[in-house]
Amino acid sequence: MAGIENLANQPDIATQETGEEVAEVLAGMKLIPSLVFLDPCGYKGLSLGLINSAVKDWACECVFFFNYNRINAGLGNVSVTEHVDRIFGRSRAERLRQNIKGESPQAREALILKELVASLTEVHGKFVLPFRFRSPTSKRTSHYLVFVTKKFMGYDRMKDVMAGASTTAPQGVPSFEYNPTARLQFQFDRPLDELKERLLTEYAGRTIRVGNLYEADSIGTNYLKRNYKKALLMLEADGSVEVEAHRPGTLGDTKRVRFPCRPEM
Repeated sequence: MAGIENLANQPDIATQETGEEVAEVLAGMKLIPSLVFLDPCGYKGLSLGLINSAVKDWACECVFFFNYNRINAGLGNVSVTEHVDRIFGRSRAERLRQNIKGESPQAREALILKELVASLTEVHGKFVLPFRFRSPTSKRTSHYLVFVTKKFMGYDRMKDVMAGASTTAPQGVPSFEYNPTARLQFQFDRPLDELKERLLTEYAGRTIRVGNLYEADSIGTNYLKRNYKKALLMLEADGSVEVEAHRPGTLGDTKRVRFPCRPEM
């Protein structure tokens, strides 16, 4: 590698097959702040133990390649049961195999992602953010890049990064996917309208600061902070909420928003 000899701290490069031994080595190390990228060949070597060992220390985060096509097929293949179990955990993988039987491709994918996120948040990875890649030759999912971190700040920063790589952003809300076959049907999506209605329902009768609302409500959603601020300004404009005095067109994180009580149906 050209120029490597000029580095004050030269990297230690080793080559070996990824597996439980690597996870054990990382688990026994005190890592410096790191962003670890895991790119398994298919699914072999990828495990909860490996991911958790990569993010266990302070300021350590992980991005890994999740080969959805291979893992989706592998859930029904007894010859790779051990590899798939290491990704989800044995009991969760067994439950998943039962739950996806007879489901549509869309429902099956949603269940697999739900269990993946749940398995990752059980130990070190409090925040999980998947970014989907669609196949260029079909409407099916090819794979995901999955980000895992322990802190909301890292989650929020990566949301901004992935938002910029999204193919579409109806009403300014990113899709968190790369879809080379995206067409104009996305113009009919109204995610901000959905956010406005949900906030009025879930926060009815409450007063909360803008920044606190975003941090509490946005986890597991596609919404960015600017989406929340735009939705709140729209609700203020039509008289649906009351917002602490602010400059027109802007909304600071510390401003309080009061949501009215909604009449019982």
